[in-house]
Amino acid sequence: MKLASVGLALAFATSGCAVRQAPPPPPNPASADDPLRTWERDVAFDTRAIYARNDDKVPHTITWLALYDCKHVAETCGEMTLNLTVKPGETITVLTVKAKLPPGGGTMWYKFELKYQ
Repeated sequence: MKLASVGLALAFATSGCAVRQAPPPPPNPASADDPLRTWERDVAFDTRAIYARNDDKVPHTITWLALYDCKHVAETCGEMTLNLTVKPGETITVLTVKAKLPPGGGTMWYKFELKYQ
């Protein structure tokens, strides 16, 4: 089982526009040791999506995800069991994270880790 980890600190403005399509993966290629790339992008001014792309020649299954060190996150932070298969060359949305900001705005923070096989 492999582990991918990404930290995030994110400040939201009071206005913005939605992204209409899934973004391309970051330019850094996957390595032989870690063929599943993960990254995040804004999908609305108060929402981010976590994506995964499989650059391997075989499918991989994302089995676990944890959101932690959360601040102003609408979702419950903690661990979740998943069964998301990512085919070779495929990009999927693993999770959408929505902010729950206090009146007057604020900052949403979280970190995530995922495991796959």
